[in-house]
Amino acid sequence: MGNICEAFPAFACRIRSLEVRIPMRHFEPFVHLPKSSFPWLEKLVLRFRDQHPFHVSEKLKSKYPHGIEIFSGSHQLKHVEFDEIGGDSLLKTILFPRDAVTTLMVGATSHLGTQFTGLYFDALRSMNKLVDCTIQFPGKQSDISSHADQPINLPFLQSLTLSASEEVDTGYDVAFFRCLYAPCLKYLWLSVGASENHGELVRQLASFRERSTVSLSSLTLSHFIVRPISGEDLISLVAVFPSISILRTTLTSGVLDTSPLMRALVYNPDHPGPLLPNLEELRLESTTVNGKDVWNLVRSYWCSNNSRLRMVDILFFTGGTDGGGPYAELEHESALHGIDLTIDLYVYDY
Repeated sequence: MGNICEAFPAFACRIRSLEVRIPMRHFEPFVHLPKSSFPWLEKLVLRFRDQHPFHVSEKLKSKYPHGIEIFSGSHQLKHVEFDEIGGDSLLKTILFPRDAVTTLMVGATSHLGTQFTGLYFDALRSMNKLVDCTIQFPGKQSDISSHADQPINLPFLQSLTLSASEEVDTGYDVAFFRCLYAPCLKYLWLSVGASENHGELVRQLASFRERSTVSLSSLTLSHFIVRPISGEDLISLVAVFPSISILRTTLTSGVLDTSPLMRALVYNPDHPGPLLPNLEELRLESTTVNGKDVWNLVRSYWCSNNSRLRMVDILFFTGGTDGGGPYAELEHESALHGIDLTIDLYVYDY
């Protein structure tokens, strides 16, 4: 490692993309490099692998109380990606210019401290050129309402992925959308299963939509582990963004019944306004699927000359319906000629 450190400065000034996948204790020799070492760096990925990351982080904190400056001269930096390791957030430990960053990807786990969520909120306020943002929030939080007092202004943000530890409630989602302004947002992936109050989440999402005048194209709802979401709440969440053309639910465990949503999505030309009039692609993972609901949904779009629906994928997990339920009505599907439509039904035990 010592030889690498000695040779590194000779070519560091030419590096545009740097990916670090080593124990953090092996990264320590590099922190002595001057902050002008990476003037052309555009992409930084940090994946530290330590058996006791908290102790390593605390050691670096004590040695560099004002932060590690090796990347603070990287003014071309646009892509930053890292996994939290404990102690202080790497957003605080590793200093880098934030004003040009367009992509941020942060991963955290449930054991991290309660200060992380507020720190993320504050950091995003200094990254107003973000286009793509992915944040996995850590575990149960202390009161984070004070961090939602000031707006998070992300005028160029197009894609946002927000998730949380699958073990606990965090309350990050309500607070985040209370202060977010992102008029260009098109793609939203939202973990909703850890929310304590789905009704309040719906209200804050609706407020965000009105405040940002956002016209979302794609909505993915995930993480139904901590507490199941009711069919009514699921419909309310989807209804916040009537402009979406792509709707997905993802499920790794837990319980999700999408039957009420499928019934609500049935296209009725006599209805004053369909739930999702621009729907083109529907991908649902569910523990309860009713074949009649699937058939009614597909047929309603097929019979409508105004329908844009072209793709329906159903991933079915056993445990929420009778054995033949998903397939009961689908023998009629072969009669739907003239529409580019596929229906995939999978049965898994988990």
